Amino acid sequence: MGLPQGQAVIVHARNDKLAGFKGSEWLDRQLGVGSELIAVDSKNHVMEQSAKDQNFALDGLERLLRGELKPTFGGTPVAPHNLGDWLTATADRVKKEVEKKLHLDSTGKIGWLSKNPPPTTDVTAKFQSLHASTRAGESPLPSNAKDFVYLMVPGLFTEHYPGYLGDNLSRLAERGLDARKVDMDTDASVAVNAKAVRKAILDASKSGKQVVLIGHSKGGVDMSAALSLYPELKQHVRAAIAMQAPIGGTPIATDIQSCKELRPIVDHLITGLFKGDPRSLADLSYSARQAFMEEHPYPTDIPTVSLATSSNAPLSLTAAAAGYVKHRYGEDCDGLVPVKDAIIPGSRLVKLDDLDHSGPAMRGPAGLCKYRPADITEALIALALEE
Repeated sequence: MGLPQGQAVIVHARNDKLAGFKGSEWLDRQLGVGSELIAVDSKNHVMEQSAKDQNFALDGLERLLRGELKPTFGGTPVAPHNLGDWLTATADRVKKEVEKKLHLDSTGKIGWLSKNPPPTTDVTAKFQSLHASTRAGESPLPSNAKDFVYLMVPGLFTEHYPGYLGDNLSRLAERGLDARKVDMDTDASVAVNAKAVRKAILDASKSGKQVVLIGHSKGGVDMSAALSLYPELKQHVRAAIAMQAPIGGTPIATDIQSCKELRPIVDHLITGLFKGDPRSLADLSYSARQAFMEEHPYPTDIPTVSLATSSNAPLSLTAAAAGYVKHRYGEDCDGLVPVKDAIIPGSRLVKLDDLDHSGPAMRGPAGLCKYRPADITEALIALALEE
């Protein structure tokens, strides 16, 4: 196999503790004249969390988009105004290689749950109005908001993410609300975490208050599983909010599970790096979710709000995964969950096309992010508590 054709900008922190800088030096030498290595005087691995480090990547991208690096494709120079065609051709080529070599297949499975009754009610316009209020510094919460306990259910592997749900919880505390993050192993299976959610609900209800559940990503699946498995919880729950939850499943999990080459690698990473249970990811495959939902349907008598989003922002933390789902299956996705798979039947639906998967739970650099996690959460709660 020959070397890739084109220009590449490699950005790497010299003191990165997770990925050795020498690896990027080697790659730069292999690519030769088509490569430019930017060495950052930093120890960060997740550069998106540092505005200073992030600027190096942004600078390289901007110069590429302006045509200063003169990208090539297949050995033929491409004018800057044809960069979009070059990216599209590259994506198509990757798609064909993935189909041929890895045999990944979520075809026909995306959105299976959203086709089931009962129908949803679109309340996106109402959300936008509430969101505008909270962005302006005005709380849209109803007068009885302090009558409930707010339990936030974290997503997959998020115990390893610094700052995750921090902005959300701080805002609710500022509003004088009793808000807590459910104590659970985010690397565990849905069944294990459903029990943790059950315990958290019962503990909170000892105060005599009902709870409002707010689950992000897999946390929304764990939350919904608890309500499906333990019907005695319903009397203690005022409302539930599922933010970008793969209720129906996700092609990211499904395709990994169906790939004999990739699955053992990912399973090893989960057990080795996170000391977690590979079922935590396998539980989000379409086959696993369909089997669970058919046996344990979500209760229709709990007021529920679903937040389903997508994003095509090139600088998103989940841009590569969103691009994969779009080019492989033609579906809009937030980076990890297609819009159609984040919809709980019978729920009130908020649908946004400019929010990636990290947006509701992790605060991004100021000026680059349209939404703030705290504002999203407050507006969703106001929506969920509407009579």
